[in-house]
Amino acid sequence: MTLTRKRVIFGSIVSVACTLLFGAQAFAFTASRVADDTVFDDVASMNAASVDAFLNTFPSSCISTNNGFAAPDVTGYTPTGGYTYGGNVSAGTVIDHTAEAYGISPRALLTTLQKEQSLVTGGGGCGALAYTGAMGYGCPDGGTTYSYSGLNLYTLHGNTASSVSGTCVNTAAKAGFSQQLIHGAWLLKFGEERSEGNMSWAIIKTTTVDRSGNPWHSNWDNSDDPQSCYSGPMTQGTFQTCPSGPTVSYDGLITIDGQATHMDTGATASLYWYTPHFHGNQSFDTIYEGWFGSPIIPNYSWQEVGQYAYTDQTKTTGASTMNMLPGTRVYVGFKVKNTSNYTWSNTGFNPIYAGTSQPLDRSSGFCDTTWVSCNRPAVMQESSVAPGGIATFEFWYQAPNTVGTYNEHFDLLAAGQAWFPDIGLTFPSSVTPPTYSWQEVGQYAYTDQNKTTGAGTTNLQPGDRVYVGLKVRNTGNVTWKNSGANPVDLGTVRGVDRTSTYYDGSWLGVNRPARMQEATVAPGGIATFEFWMNAKNNPGAHVEYFAPVVEGVTWMNDLGVNFYMSNINPIYSWQFMGEYAYADQTKATGKGTTGLAAGDRVYVGFVAKNTGNVTWHNSGINTVNVGMTHPLDRLSAFFDGSWLGQNRPAHMIEPSVAPGQNGTFEFWMKTPAQSGIYREYFSLVAEGTAWMNDPGMNFYMSVN
Repeated sequence: MTLTRKRVIFGSIVSVACTLLFGAQAFAFTASRVADDTVFDDVASMNAASVDAFLNTFPSSCISTNNGFAAPDVTGYTPTGGYTYGGNVSAGTVIDHTAEAYGISPRALLTTLQKEQSLVTGGGGCGALAYTGAMGYGCPDGGTTYSYSGLNLYTLHGNTASSVSGTCVNTAAKAGFSQQLIHGAWLLKFGEERSEGNMSWAIIKTTTVDRSGNPWHSNWDNSDDPQSCYSGPMTQGTFQTCPSGPTVSYDGLITIDGQATHMDTGATASLYWYTPHFHGNQSFDTIYEGWFGSPIIPNYSWQEVGQYAYTDQTKTTGASTMNMLPGTRVYVGFKVKNTSNYTWSNTGFNPIYAGTSQPLDRSSGFCDTTWVSCNRPAVMQESSVAPGGIATFEFWYQAPNTVGTYNEHFDLLAAGQAWFPDIGLTFPSSVTPPTYSWQEVGQYAYTDQNKTTGAGTTNLQPGDRVYVGLKVRNTGNVTWKNSGANPVDLGTVRGVDRTSTYYDGSWLGVNRPARMQEATVAPGGIATFEFWMNAKNNPGAHVEYFAPVVEGVTWMNDLGVNFYMSNINPIYSWQFMGEYAYADQTKATGKGTTGLAAGDRVYVGFVAKNTGNVTWHNSGINTVNVGMTHPLDRLSAFFDGSWLGQNRPAHMIEPSVAPGQNGTFEFWMKTPAQSGIYREYFSLVAEGTAWMNDPGMNFYMSVN
């Protein structure tokens, strides 16, 4: 049968584009899938109160309670009497009851009202013609002008509009807000059901309260619907379009604006039956998404492409999430492919985050202070990722203090909307206790810090210094540092922290020869320790043991690494080689040491051959000086103010004199006031160590 009671002239419904600018779409418009049935049929998405509240958010809305709008309530339908209406109610109530009557979403109805006449926002003005053709139902493109009177078209601020001229709506029964809404809702739902082959769809029910529990006496008898013929687009499959027609096989394709278009859902087919043009349905899509999110239910599918870990955000040096130390961090990331049916975004209403899973939304033990929250490591890096594109998630990953093995599971979510299917994306991780261990790589010894001339560490003389070095490998799992609270030093062992026999003033302390030279040494790297060793007066062989120590944390294992040192048994002896006396230090004029007057000064000197086995020095420890003898260390009557002391005439002139070489000692002698004949005896002394042999060397002096 034909649609005598609700017939619309297809191809003629006016599509008025929305004049508002809406937010960016997450879904690009897909001609073959304008809306999903689940969204289209979501009656519970809004109720009367929430619809009215929504309308009141638009200051210029033509149908808001704030602007005094009301219209007749819809109360039922019978095949013989048509639609029935009650008293005036809010637009929200009319929309709510219409949605409940035919099982269609209030959001779809609001979107259609906006698409056709901009009544929701008032962007197209609030004239009588806009109310009369509110849903664009029964209004052919370029159709005839009609006039009506005696109708309750709508009420505004208590004034009821009962007549209108110039409207395109082709019958009075279709004119006015409530009439348009119920006719349009029926047509949208009828088209959805029939496009999917539901030949028996009919609404037959009686209600006394609406779904919010408010009184609503309605009677719906749509028993004539199964006999109504449908000639609109079909979804893919084998369906009948009319009760008496043949079974026809359809591939779901129709021609829209000259382009073959596939009907993927019943809602899509219905919308094209209602408005058979792309631009009208693009307007529906844009308006709906700007207000309520996409009319397409996302499938949220995704695939892992790969994951990685680095030491830092520069991503130049790879790292691992295994064998992490408590509190250490690595910079991790993963890439995924968008295999869903919509474009992901990192801003707006539903940005895409990485979230913890298994269990879902848990607080992660690997949470870092840079995370959005301990159940949200990161938001997607890209501003948008279309279906088929690759999205990136990167974040710091900080090991907990509890040692153990972990599998950290992550999933994706559209914030405020839905979690994606959990595909098992996992970072296998383990936290191990810190291990400090080392291996010797090599050691060396040089004469000085330039390290140009090699040196031995045996047969050292008292006071000899050798510049030694030790290279070791970090075989633990902790990076060593030479600064901060826990630097790595070389320390004495056997016993631990003992005072070294070879301590030098350049050391950090008597038990700490040196600090690691490198700023940091990662596991597997080589560290260097270099320092002076001072022989002092320690005759014999010595084995000096050392090991690294992490200050304030732990000593590393003692591998027995040592420097073998030996010092000679020092022999200090000399042989007198000659003496001289001069008038002054220029030594240009000789002077005798007899017949001197009281207070005379004579510049004397003597030469001594080093016949021992120790190099003499004129500075440092064990300085070799001239000292008084006969008796030993006496105070001299020939003391001069230039002497080192009354029992120490002078240092050796040469900085050093090796065994077999000659040393020179020169000094002033000042005659005493008492006349007489004197023999002033001298010998050599290695200060702090020993007096040398006394060969009887003296200066014969006479004072008149």
